[in-house]
Amino acid sequence: MAKARLYAWNGTAPKAEVKGQAAVILDVMQRQNGEFKLASDIAEQVEREGNLKTRQDILRVTLYYIIVFKNKGLIATSEQEVAAPAVEETVPVEQV
Repeated sequence: MAKARLYAWNGTAPKAEVKGQAAVILDVMQRQNGEFKLASDIAEQVEREGNLKTRQDILRVTLYYIIVFKNKGLIATSEQEVAAPAVEETVPVEQV
């Protein structure tokens, strides 16, 4: 079994106005209503629903702001045991 870290907005309002990419990600997390989700699931939702303008990978940007929000006390984390992903067995290709 592996551990997965889940994130959720804890209901705390930011002390200063949040703008730009941070605002988009915080808005998506606030709409989760405290439901814990994987960072990859949050990033997918940001990509679908948020109007995030970036040249970087959405997951990378999402994780960055999750860390920023966590350090400011806006995000709660939880760890859960999850089944390890199945590893596909590779079969050698016959030489022709």
